[in-house]
Amino acid sequence: MEKKESETIDPPNKKGAKVVFGCLGLILICMVFFIFLSNIGEDDSVEEPEIKKFTKLEAKVMSEIFVKNNLKSPGSAEFEYSEDQVTKLNDSTFEIRSYVDSQNSFGALLRMDYFCKLYFDQNEKAYLMELEMK
Repeated sequence: MEKKESETIDPPNKKGAKVVFGCLGLILICMVFFIFLSNIGEDDSVEEPEIKKFTKLEAKVMSEIFVKNNLKSPGSAEFEYSEDQVTKLNDSTFEIRSYVDSQNSFGALLRMDYFCKLYFDQNEKAYLMELEMK
């Protein structure tokens, strides 16, 4: 009789576990590799927040609010908009020279010229620096 070398045969449930763990290991290695590649070339420097640039229209609208707060009859106020009424001094400071038609305390419609200087902070809040109404 021939002697056969002893063969080791894993039971079927052990083979399945090895395949599952092998696949999971391969997936984990691929994930680490892709995460590593995705971080290559990224700049680690801190980005400065984007500074909002305000428009002439936003400044004009805010000037109208400031003017209305100083009128006897703000509900009767009528404004006209023209780009040349607004001067942009920088990204957040504006001067507005315009006029408003509104009723006085007697109900008569009057035209008043006004000059308004305002600025916006980075929270988009407007601040009145100067207001002259004639």
